[in-house]
Amino acid sequence: MMELDGLPQLTCLWNKDPHGILGLQNLQYLTIRKCSLLRNLFTCSTAMALQQLKVPYLESCPVMEEVIAATQDGHREVIDDVIEFPKLEWLILKDLPNLNSFCNANYNFNLPSLQGVVLKRCPKMHNFTFGQVRMLQILVSTHGDKGLQTENLNKYLEERLLKGEECVTVDENDYDGKEEKFSNLLWA
Repeated sequence: MMELDGLPQLTCLWNKDPHGILGLQNLQYLTIRKCSLLRNLFTCSTAMALQQLKVPYLESCPVMEEVIAATQDGHREVIDDVIEFPKLEWLILKDLPNLNSFCNANYNFNLPSLQGVVLKRCPKMHNFTFGQVRMLQILVSTHGDKGLQTENLNKYLEERLLKGEECVTVDENDYDGKEEKFSNLLWA
């Protein structure tokens, strides 16, 4: 578990050697809030090491443009085409006004355990990634138990954009108060 809250000078979570001292292989829950200079969260190679990640909760990072950086120091990383998060259950992204995608590159994502996605007040998010997203069907809802089943986050986001709708997917009440659990990870 890692919680970073109110770090206005934080610009990245990795060093020049993403395979070096970082050691996030066992990270399951990650909360990042109010980090006003954080443009992205991970490089692609760092993200590939997060095999145990269950819930990333990102909130109120006003300059964040993508969660996984397509490039590092202006150069595209050379990795496999597939980034897999085998244990990712929930993805919670809130109040990220400049977020335009989860990963702004042509990488494919495999999310076999994904149950739900929360996108609230992320008005610029127009796609999840430029690659394919393999996942089970999840409920994407705006109010109560009414919702849409989707197996394709890219298609869902494109349809919302074409309709001129803000990307609001799951309301806080739609997943039985789990946001409280995810946003207050100090319960360990």
